[in-house]
Amino acid sequence: MSFVSRISSKFGIITCIGCTLHCFFEYICDFVVCSGESMQPTLYSNNILICSKIAQRKNTFERNDIVVAIHPNQPKSLICKRMIALPGDIVLMNSTKTEDSENTGSSDVQKIYIKPGSCWLEGDNRANSTDSRNYGQIPIGLIKSKVLVRVWPLSEFKFF
Repeated sequence: MSFVSRISSKFGIITCIGCTLHCFFEYICDFVVCSGESMQPTLYSNNILICSKIAQRKNTFERNDIVVAIHPNQPKSLICKRMIALPGDIVLMNSTKTEDSENTGSSDVQKIYIKPGSCWLEGDNRANSTDSRNYGQIPIGLIKSKVLVRVWPLSEFKFF
C-alpha cells in the first residue's frame, strides 16, 4: 500500500468519526457544565451533565424536568432550571408582579396563565435564582435539552 493511500484511508476514518461525533452531539445529546447556585442542592457549580436533545425535538417535556435553555434576556447564555409549568397550566406567585400576571384580588398572589408554546422555569434554590419569577414565562423554543444524568463528580452520579 502506498503512502498516499494509507494517508487517505486514515483521513477517511478520521472524517467518518468526526462526522459521527458531530451528529451525535448536535442532534442526540450534549455535555453541559453547570455554573452558579440557582439549582442547589440538586446541582452545583462544575457538575457535568449529559443532556438529551431528542426531548426538545419531540417536545416531550414534563413538569419537574431539569432543562437547559437559552436565557430569554441574554441569548448568548444558557440557563439550567426546573420545568415548573407547561402550556395551559396556572402558576400562583407570591412575589412582585410580572408582565404575564393577573391580579387575583389579593395583593400578594398573582395568577399566571401559561400561554400555548410557553413554559415556566424556576431554580431549586429559590432564594438565589433568576428565573421565570423575574423574566416571566419563556417560549418552549428556547429550551435546548433535558438533563438526563449528572456524570461528574463521580461520587454524585445521578439519573434524573
